Amino acid sequence: IRVLLTIPTSTCSNERSFSYLRHLKSYLRSKQKRLNHIATLYIHISRSGRSVKYGEAR
Repeated sequence: IRVLLTIPTSTCSNERSFSYLRHLKSYLRSKQKRLNHIATLYIHISRSGRSVKYGEAR
């Protein structure tokens, strides 16, 4: 009886670990996508000869 009671707990903790890992991966992917967009904007602005200060964007 003890073995049957401990199996759902270990399965649940594994599912939580995989769920957290999935959230972490999606956060990192979206962060990478944002950084790529910022880099692309910077390249286009520097090619156009314009200068943009950090405070102007807000």
